[in-house]
Amino acid sequence: MTSSPPTASIGHDQGLRTKTDGHESAGSHVFRVLYDVTIRQLTALMANSTNCKQHLKYECYSASIGANGFRVPSNSWWVSRDGESMTYWPGGDPKLGGCACERTNTCAGGEFGNKCNCDMNDHTWRQDEGYITDVTKLPVSELRFGDTGRSDELAYFTLGPVQCEN
Repeated sequence: MTSSPPTASIGHDQGLRTKTDGHESAGSHVFRVLYDVTIRQLTALMANSTNCKQHLKYECYSASIGANGFRVPSNSWWVSRDGESMTYWPGGDPKLGGCACERTNTCAGGEFGNKCNCDMNDHTWRQDEGYITDVTKLPVSELRFGDTGRSDELAYFTLGPVQCEN
């Protein structure tokens, strides 16, 4: 008989699928994340856990993340608990940017140098998602979005709870 390790799941006020539109400038649509416990309590939990993660999904329609290495800054990014702007997306390379699809060579428009599906920036619904696992950066304290100012640009994000195993 086997048992799963004990887990903790810490929620926040941005846990629902949330629309972001009407903001063209890079990072101009700001969502601050308020957790169900203090950051100090959450940091202590992570320090005493074997691993922790937080899921982030971005669904886009003609709304580029801009993590393809050609734009600085990106159109959209997440902010670490220490206020650092993180321009890679979950599953991407923290040093080189990009998204999870880049590591598997499955990004839409990869032949054009796209490092994220949403960087295709076409009139097709696409998404980029993955888990943030770097406990020195968790939890996400803020989400910043842009490139949704035109009437044909729309995006949604979903930020999951912080999940830790003891």
